[in-house]
Amino acid sequence: MKRVVIIVALAILVLAILAKAGIFDSLMLFLLAGVIPGTTYAIPSTFMLLLITSLAWLLLFNLVTVDAPLTKKGSKKKSATKKHLPKQRYKEV
Repeated sequence: MKRVVIIVALAILVLAILAKAGIFDSLMLFLLAGVIPGTTYAIPSTFMLLLITSLAWLLLFNLVTVDAPLTKKGSKKKSATKKHLPKQRYKEV
């Protein structure tokens, strides 16, 4: 419990420091308008759209996994009968 409290307090402290330093504002300006922090240069909107779409696509297909069972009606019966078959020893000599 003591460890959890320390980790939570540390996380809140880091978030407060980032908020006070303006990191969150710079990040939002970069994501929404393409303004590179610390410069006057802005990335074109089409490139930002492509970048954000690519990142969302990668996150969606790398972090979210869906296991959809692709089974047929008879596959349960077949697997159930396979479990009850005796082991075939010495099949190959």
